[in-house]
Amino acid sequence: MNLRGIALLGLVLILAALAPLAQANVLVTGSTASPDVFNPIVGTTVATSSGLLVAPDGDFTTSFTTSVISDPANNFCANCLDFVYAFTNNGPDDNGRYTMGVFSTWKTDVGYVTAAGVIPNQVERSANGNNIAFDFAGSDNVMTGQSTVLLVIETNATDFAPGRVSAQNNVTANGSAFQPAVPEPSSLALLGSGVLGLAQLLRRKLM
Repeated sequence: MNLRGIALLGLVLILAALAPLAQANVLVTGSTASPDVFNPIVGTTVATSSGLLVAPDGDFTTSFTTSVISDPANNFCANCLDFVYAFTNNGPDDNGRYTMGVFSTWKTDVGYVTAAGVIPNQVERSANGNNIAFDFAGSDNVMTGQSTVLLVIETNATDFAPGRVSAQNNVTANGSAFQPAVPEPSSLALLGSGVLGLAQLLRRKLM
């Protein structure tokens, strides 16, 4: 293979590595699906937070933790971000649904990591794509004293910003979490200079 062929092959391999992996089960806007089951997540935690969701009428309080993980095994791209949540219902009423936002136009693969805890029946994405919900219907509601499994939203995002989270039954309790975000301009400039440098290198090799 000549130098030109080697350079083109290298470019194809780079583009293939940057493309989303085919096995990702993308939860598209306005859809409902069974949650995926993920392997335990091994990555770098880049942000974490915890809080308490308090229903306005005192029906329930729910403790939660949330993390953002740079995941080398992310289904969309290596080291893209996973948004991970766990909830514990402190009662007195049960919880039937947890909702996270804002996910806008980002790609999402939604499910849970198998471990001790209550497993969601289904996952939903709102018609505008902003909100993702984990449903615990009927007898599978999260009762007083119960905790969920780790709930995971894999994305093709590489940066994050403040977001929101809520617990619902007949009422809604809201709190702060994280959401995907477009990288800061400085990061985009760095990425652009890297692509430009690669293009110049290939041009020199082909001349």
